[in-house]
Amino acid sequence: MDIKQLKKIKGILFDLDGTLVSNDGIQEESILKTFDFFNINIPLEEFPKRFTGKGLPQIERELIKEFDLDIKEGGIREKRKEIIVKLLSEKKTKCTYFAKEIIEFLKHKISFGNMFCWRKRRSTPKT
Repeated sequence: MDIKQLKKIKGILFDLDGTLVSNDGIQEESILKTFDFFNINIPLEEFPKRFTGKGLPQIERELIKEFDLDIKEGGIREKRKEIIVKLLSEKKTKCTYFAKEIIEFLKHKISFGNMFCWRKRRSTPKT
């Protein structure tokens, strides 16, 4: 997509954690699997109390420091992304109630596009 095409965009619709597609616990499962991969021992129940209001880079820095992890910043996020993609490919995701109707309604009101961006990344032993 070039700059001329980008300038034509008038709006973007994001699916925010279950608005249009139900992820049925994939977020929680990905956190647990990521923590397990890096031997991070924090119960999932403590996660909101400890990290609510913090951005992912800050959370990652705190985890790297607290658990003395020998990884570069971004390593935890990359591993979690890898786990989420794997979980999404293994599980059947479903549209939420009325998702199809919402998309149909919006399609008639605004110019509508759908884009999925999948980029294959090199995996490194540290992530």
